[in-house]
Amino acid sequence: MPAERTEILNELARIISIEARIDAPKIVESSRLYQDFGIAGDDVGDILQRIVEKWGTDFSDFAGEKYSPTEQEIGNPFRMIASIFTDVRGQYRELTVGRLADAIVTGKWVEKTP
Repeated sequence: MPAERTEILNELARIISIEARIDAPKIVESSRLYQDFGIAGDDVGDILQRIVEKWGTDFSDFAGEKYSPTEQEIGNPFRMIASIFTDVRGQYRELTVGRLADAIVTGKWVEKTP
């Protein structure tokens, strides 16, 4: 792996660990923000904002609702009850640390079709 990508991944792990209070060593390229760590809603937005501030990455095509619940969904009591009986994490696309690193390297998030 090129040194630049390694540096990006290390910095992403640092950013995610600060924003989501997760130990940085647990954050690897294949880590999925919502499915593995439960990072959703505004917390995803905060991480993306930190990426924009550091690298200037364009996330204008990012469709956040496809990767995790919104703040409104998180606070919905019916959804909270349903999540006790059903794993809702499988309903969302995987937003991996590696995909974020790809966006940083290219300078733009490219939304992939399912």
